Amino acid sequence: MQSTELRVAVGELDEDSPHRNIWQWGCRCGHCYLSNIECVDEFIGKFLLVVTGTLCRHRDLDDPLMCSECSMAALCCIERADMTGCLAMSMREQVETWVATVALWSCDHPGAAELFDDLGPSLLAAEYEYGIDADGEHWQEIREMIMMALTTFVMVNSSGPDADALTIAHLVLDAYLTVVQDYRPDDIIPVAPRTDNSTPKRVWPKRAELDIARRHGWDEPERITVERLVRTAAIEAHNEAGFIRNCLAAGLVLTGRKAKDGIGVCGYGASRPTDHGPGIGFAGSSLAPDLTLPKLRKAWSWYPESETSAIATWATLVDRDLLGPGAASEEAERPSQSQQVKVVYEEHGDRHRADKPDSGVADRANRMGPLDLGK
Repeated sequence: MQSTELRVAVGELDEDSPHRNIWQWGCRCGHCYLSNIECVDEFIGKFLLVVTGTLCRHRDLDDPLMCSECSMAALCCIERADMTGCLAMSMREQVETWVATVALWSCDHPGAAELFDDLGPSLLAAEYEYGIDADGEHWQEIREMIMMALTTFVMVNSSGPDADALTIAHLVLDAYLTVVQDYRPDDIIPVAPRTDNSTPKRVWPKRAELDIARRHGWDEPERITVERLVRTAAIEAHNEAGFIRNCLAAGLVLTGRKAKDGIGVCGYGASRPTDHGPGIGFAGSSLAPDLTLPKLRKAWSWYPESETSAIATWATLVDRDLLGPGAASEEAERPSQSQQVKVVYEEHGDRHRADKPDSGVADRANRMGPLDLGK
């Protein structure tokens, strides 16, 4: 796969089209029908199909493909929805989830919440009366109607100077992922939360790390802090793209280890800036056996491991070079995180300076409590 191939088609496509639209890019299994990508939630897939259709204003009218930059932005959206079509819920629960998603989204839009107080219950009433669980004769038509009504409601009530397609897409994804936070696919073993200092197994800090923590007055060594933040980010994520975003939101600096063929990611490093510098970057294997990237991928999905499963998110938020040689463009030229901090895959290495961010993910991780240094 070359970086120039990451271009997304606009709108519905014929079955014999050589291109893929944004919903079709969401297929991970390779066996989905092109008209129904089951790897991604149906409403989210069709919603992104509509929204991202207005994203690229750089293409010619006769060009069926978005430009590379807009395609990357759209792919970052569909990667956030990876595996959402496999969540363990009934078809009625799916519809209830869709309505709850738009209801949550509307809370941040003046006037929309009040309007949805009438629309939401009416859509649910239609599902209860004619939906598949009620043996309705036209259940698929009802689902299509509900999805169209919800999509139209969001688009109509998203008017304003800041209502660009990308913002709309991510806000709806934020709401959806919040609603389905407790759902996971069947037959996977999710990342285990830490119950005590030794469970799950961890890589313990070296004596030098303990000494550094005591000298700086920290509650725990950097390795323990980073492990807790990474574990929390992995637990709260539905997929690899969510994990990347959660780590960055928690104030971690990520780097990706490039795959052998030069395209994709086979491992990662994470560091947390402190008042004394950017901190040491730890590979997943240097934190805990279950936090390596291959192990995490198995905790989110039963599909065979793919080193390009969240490539657009890695390339956009971490390092553009992960797309392969020549991936950088004038629009995307910016210092990557791998240029800002050096990841130490061994036990020792250099430290580089960076800012210290903060987030709610870090707050939730901190509730687990620090490791006792035995002062």
